[in-house]
Amino acid sequence: MANQNISSFTATWNSGGTTFNGVKLNVTDAASASDSKLFDFQIGGASKGYLQKDGSFVQTSSDAGATAGPTHTLFRNSATPTASDIIGKILWQGRNSTPATVDYAEIYGLITDATAASEDASLLFRTKVAGTMTTLLQLSSANLGTQAEGDIYYRNATGFARLAKGTAGQKLRQNSGLTAPEWESGWETIYNAAVGSTAAIDVLNLSAYRMIWIGGTVYPASASTLFLRFSTNNGSSFDAVSGNYKLFNSLQTSAAATPTGFWGDATGITLYSSSISTTYGVHVDIFIDQFNYANICPVKSRMMQLDNSSVWRADQASGWHTVGTARDALRLVAGTGNVSSPRLTILGIRS
Repeated sequence: MANQNISSFTATWNSGGTTFNGVKLNVTDAASASDSKLFDFQIGGASKGYLQKDGSFVQTSSDAGATAGPTHTLFRNSATPTASDIIGKILWQGRNSTPATVDYAEIYGLITDATAASEDASLLFRTKVAGTMTTLLQLSSANLGTQAEGDIYYRNATGFARLAKGTAGQKLRQNSGLTAPEWESGWETIYNAAVGSTAAIDVLNLSAYRMIWIGGTVYPASASTLFLRFSTNNGSSFDAVSGNYKLFNSLQTSAAATPTGFWGDATGITLYSSSISTTYGVHVDIFIDQFNYANICPVKSRMMQLDNSSVWRADQASGWHTVGTARDALRLVAGTGNVSSPRLTILGIRS
């Protein structure tokens, strides 16, 4: 059936210097209610849209379902769509102090990829900033990426960008250029447990950690020394080669090859060389740096203990593991016999 029109108007506009109006309605509003309408478009007596006398246009849908409606469509019917095409815009204009007509704000859609079945687009929110229309927010897959729970959005130089969520224990900080947030790995708990009598306390899977701190009280089963040793193969073996650990028993500033206080080579970082009391044990406070670097690994420790002569002792020692291979596990072990701890805590900072 052919299209049927209630009214149909035809005209020819043929003068470039003339402003034409297709339809003009001029109402003299001497007095009328505030909701008076210039146009009211109805179907079956139900309004689908109307233009109020103050210029407001309202679209109406009486659909009781969950589908979208009413819908306002801006259709760019281009035969050659391409990236960067602005396909529609909502524009807010006003006057300035001159007065002149000024574009103050706009929202527009932009094609970023017109390829069939893989189309992409952006939605830009722009306002006047110091006399220049400026993009304040751009929503697109290019600058926001795949959304995930825990992601953070922030303003960069051109619009909004996405910082993917970090890992457990990380903290948010500003980057060195003061242009964007980034994640920083703070201290996180690696190990926190009571340890029953065992030949050695081994902690594995530490390849992600640059700094490590160990604190707690360790008890030997028999009077003995206490060593800290490292592994480069996640605990398959622990380095106990004399010469791979260099030790000092106090802070030294001497430039001599063998300064005062040098203990010499050892088969591990010697946390305390005297016989540790099996009753009171030794309290350890150990800081390790460059643990997962393929470089030397410095260690600084402080200890307090009651020895077998019932003398309280406190000491500090420092040294390093000289093997130039990244470490990934550590071991606390006595010179002889088993060790235990009522609570041993190990913290770490990731690289």
